[in-house]
Amino acid sequence: THVALVLEPGSNRIALYINGALAASVANSDALANLRDVDNWLGRSHVSSDPELSASLSELRVYGRALTTQELATSHTAGPDPAFLGP
Repeated sequence: THVALVLEPGSNRIALYINGALAASVANSDALANLRDVDNWLGRSHVSSDPELSASLSELRVYGRALTTQELATSHTAGPDPAFLGP
């Protein structure tokens, strides 16, 4: 499953894409610098009763800008390390 979280400070929105399609979006007027950045895990919750992820992660990408909807759809279709996204 291709999962992407897009933080768009300019439009005050956080969007979740699954397999290249928008799955959910919420308003967020807080600055990214104000997000709590401790205890950040992939596959683990802050809630002890939540089960841990029973899967493997093959890739994690972090970009300095919000990818467009088209870029996310192309990324999903292209698979790992699509050349169009660059280094």
